[in-house]
Formats: sequence, C-alpha cells, structure tokens
Amino acid sequence: MVADAAFPTLSAPAWPGKLTRFGAWAIAVGALLVVVSGPLNRFTAIGFQVQEQILAQLRDHHYPAKILFGIRLSIEEAIINAIKHGNGMDPGKHVTIAWRIDEASVRVEIEDEGPGFIPAEVPDPTAEENLDRPCGRGIMLMKSFMSRVEFNARGNRVILENRRDP
Repeated sequence: MVADAAFPTLSAPAWPGKLTRFGAWAIAVGALLVVVSGPLNRFTAIGFQVQEQILAQLRDHHYPAKILFGIRLSIEEAIINAIKHGNGMDPGKHVTIAWRIDEASVRVEIEDEGPGFIPAEVPDPTAEENLDRPCGRGIMLMKSFMSRVEFNARGNRVILENRRDP
C-alpha cells in the first residue's frame, strides 16, 4: 500500500490496496481491505459512517444481530478512544480504520497518531477501588464481545477480531 506522512496506513502487506484521496480523506480499497484515514476535526461523524458501512457488510455476510451488537459497541468504543485518549481531541491528527470481512471473521484495526499507552497499566474497572472511575470499561467491553483484542507495541493501534463459530 502507498503511505505518506499526511495519510498513514496500517501495516498490512498481505492486504493489497491502492490509496485514493478524496479531499483531506484517504481511502484504500483492496480485495479484502478498506482503509479510511482522515483529519480528526471531521472524523467523528465519518468514523461512525464507516462503522455503519462495516455493519452493513456484516449483515450481507449474514452475521446475527447478537454478534452485530457487540461488534458495533467495540468499534464505537475504539473510535472514541482513538479520538479522545489517543489523539487528545487534536483536530490536526488523523485516525485510520482498516477492516476485512469474510464468511468466517471480521477484523477491524483502528489507529491514532497519539503517543499510545500500555494496556496492562489500565486499571481493572471491576476492582472495588475502581467502580466509580470511568477508565478501563471500554477495553473490558471490547474483550467481552470480540474473539481477539490486541494492541500494537506502541499502544496506538487496536486490532478487533471476531471469528464465527464453525
């Protein structure tokens, strides 16, 4: 995939694609991959449009409503985390979403331009001392609904994967 500083893409050499620019937005489409990247100041609305596009594709692959609910919640949480915590609401920073869907699984990667974090240092939201604190609940929800939740070493990209039961 083509990448430059203005339009970062996820490192996915197994997913071929071509980068296309639409104004300030970059969209790469390959056989199984779609990447959307754009400036944060307009990303919230567009990010949720992308979320709806992913869900529509999942419906086309006959994913059940119960699974769609968890995937929707997980993607929404990851987008909000990227905007709020990752990029610190900086309108000059980008968020990138890439996804791949097939009959067996869906994989969504959401990356921000922030400094990242160490997931192991996020307090357990179910611990007594954290019940009134708002941190960690989103990650906990993602882990409960997705087959796999993984962060890159820097902590600025999350991989959400849901595999269908055979």
